[in-house]
Amino acid sequence: MLRSVLCLTAALACLHTARAAEITLVQAGTALLVPGTPTRHQVTIITTDGRITAVADGFIVTAPGATAKDHVRIVDLRQAYVLPGLIDCHVHLTGQESPNDQLEGVTTTDAATVANGVLYAGRTLYAGFTTVRDAGGELQAVLALRDGIKKGDIKGPRMISAGEPLSSTGGHADANGYRPDVFATPGPGICDGADACRHAVR
Repeated sequence: MLRSVLCLTAALACLHTARAAEITLVQAGTALLVPGTPTRHQVTIITTDGRITAVADGFIVTAPGATAKDHVRIVDLRQAYVLPGLIDCHVHLTGQESPNDQLEGVTTTDAATVANGVLYAGRTLYAGFTTVRDAGGELQAVLALRDGIKKGDIKGPRMISAGEPLSSTGGHADANGYRPDVFATPGPGICDGADACRHAVR
């Protein structure tokens, strides 16, 4: 039994080592590698399977230790300033401030909200933000966007979703500015007092 286990472990190890690696060589003219420390000039940032594994001096074109099976890509940023991805702790990726906010709140479908999120997620990523915290929005749309980015189907920053916002009656997340009869029923995140908030969370 022990021999069989050892053989299986060895076979799995061979399969793991045989897998081709995705290696990227980012040639950076100037790089802020660690915030708070001096920048470095003319370096190559080496990533393996999406993770930084080394930083080499100079602009190299061959990945150290790479095999013929590995896929090596070179990104030429020799004239650019490279820094770690930014983090935004308060975003709403599925929407954007607009003079028509109130009208759009009752005319935009959930499907359109997801489509808008795809657009804004891409813009946010290309602005340099690699992680964001979505601080409440159309819950199912936000979660669908988050999961699509995680699977790699949508281009966007890593999303941490705060989920459905909680608000007191008449508070920030309540429906304000409409006739009382338009929104007579409060949303799922509206709660007053400890018991009501506990119920809203559950």
